Amino acid sequence: MISSYILAGNSKSAYLMLLTSLSFASLLLLLIIIHELEHNYQIFRNEVLNPTVFNLLLTAGMFIIIIGGSTIRDISAIRMFRGYYGSSFLIDSNWVTSDSSNIFIGKTNKFLFFYKVDSQYSKIYPIDRIKEYKSLEFKH
Repeated sequence: MISSYILAGNSKSAYLMLLTSLSFASLLLLLIIIHELEHNYQIFRNEVLNPTVFNLLLTAGMFIIIIGGSTIRDISAIRMFRGYYGSSFLIDSNWVTSDSSNIFIGKTNKFLFFYKVDSQYSKIYPIDRIKEYKSLEFKH
């Protein structure tokens, strides 16, 4: 399926699908590792691992892999698709524009989030300081 996206010239979508596939592969690897840990525990201790501990390890590992994979995929999508590039916000008396060095990440009800690439930090602006907004058409 990934190869069909590459042939169609949509390598960005293929990359995101690959990240998703790696997340699922990581989940399977996690199951194997936890099973092996449980098996080794039984061999060396001559007792069965408490099912609660096993379930907690499995749940924590799955949570970390799913959230981490989703976060990496979302960050990659923002950087690759550049959907909001060119969007400008008049904050107080200064225009802040989303471009390759100042990436608009998103917003909540109270804040706007930008990521400064050169200094690698996020800048957060309160929504109530925004006076005007200009947007270019969303790019896919």
